[in-house]
Amino acid sequence: MQRVLIVEDNIRVQQVLKHIAAHYLGVRVDFAQSLTQCKKLLNQTSYSLALVDLSVGGQIDTDITRFTLSQGIPTLVMTTQTDEHTRLKMLELGIIDYVIKDNRDSYLYAIKFVAQLLRNQGRKALVVDNSLLSSSLVKQMLEKQLFDVITVDNSAQALHILEHDQAINLVITDHNLSGMNGFELIRVIRNIKSREQLAIIGLADVYSYGVAARFIKSGANDFLTKPFTHEEFHFRVVQTMESIWLSNAKKPALSFDATE
Repeated sequence: MQRVLIVEDNIRVQQVLKHIAAHYLGVRVDFAQSLTQCKKLLNQTSYSLALVDLSVGGQIDTDITRFTLSQGIPTLVMTTQTDEHTRLKMLELGIIDYVIKDNRDSYLYAIKFVAQLLRNQGRKALVVDNSLLSSSLVKQMLEKQLFDVITVDNSAQALHILEHDQAINLVITDHNLSGMNGFELIRVIRNIKSREQLAIIGLADVYSYGVAARFIKSGANDFLTKPFTHEEFHFRVVQTMESIWLSNAKKPALSFDATE
C-alpha cells in the first residue's frame, strides 16, 4: 500500500498541503515537523515517497533529506533557496527533484508532482538509444521517477519489447538509431497505440536542425534537446504523463482495433 511522508515545520503550510493532498492524493499521508518526528514515524511504518522541506526553522538543513534517502525513500524537496550552490547541493544528495516554495501554486505543483510519481510506481518505461552514456543517464533519471526501466539500442528490439510487454507506458527514443531511425520507429508505434495510450518523448541533438519538429510530426508527445538539465527532464516527463492521465480520466482511450 502506498503511503507518503511530508516533512514541513510551518503549521500554516502544513494545513495548505493537507488540504491539497486530500484532493489529489488517494493514499495515506503522514506529517512530521522535525527529524525526531520523522524517525519516529519511520520506526512505525514504511513510505513510498517523501516530500521534505529543506528549510527547518528558517535555515537550510539537509539532515532530514539525507535521512529519508538513507532509508531508501525516494525524496522530493521543497525549498525557498534558488541559488546555484543550493541547487547543486540538493541534486548531489540524490533527490528526485526540487520545488521552489514561493507561492500557493508551488504547493499545488508539489502535490501534483507527488501524485504523478505515485502513478508511475510499478509502470514501465522503455529507453531506445544507441549511446550507452545517454541511455544510462535517462534510465537513472526515470528510476528516480519510480519507473521500472528497460533499455535497448535499436528500433527492432524496441518493437519486439512493445509487442510482448503491454505494461510499458512511456518510450523515450533518440532519433539517430541504426536501421530504422527514431522518427520511423514512432510512426510504426503510432499505427498501434495513440498518444493517449502510450507516451513517447524524443531526444533531439541540439545541433540537429528540425529534429524536434520532426519528432512531434511523427507522433511524439514531446521532445527533449540534448544536453538537457535535470529539471527540464523531470518537468517534461511529469507533464507528459500527467497529460495522458488527465486525458484518459476524462474519456476512454480510442482503440485502433475498432477502426479496422
